[in-house]
Amino acid sequence: MREDWEGGVILKPCDLREASAFVRLLHRHHRPPVGQRFSLKAVLDGRTVGVVIVGRPVGRGQQDGETVEITVEYFSSTPGY
Repeated sequence: MREDWEGGVILKPCDLREASAFVRLLHRHHRPPVGQRFSLKAVLDGRTVGVVIVGRPVGRGQQDGETVEITVEYFSSTPGY
């Protein structure tokens, strides 16, 4: 991932613990999911401004090993946490 790019949001991988902490802090009426396939964080000016937690689909018919579902996505209007 490019670290030298200026002027916008950079997507970076993050672990479930970091993504869940962001959700707990800023999205209080929903609990973070228990599991995941992967998580990404959006970074602007060195601060986390959002997270996406991706997991397996809820519907059994879609659980083919290739399909994923965005479980939680949250972006803060206030950069950083």
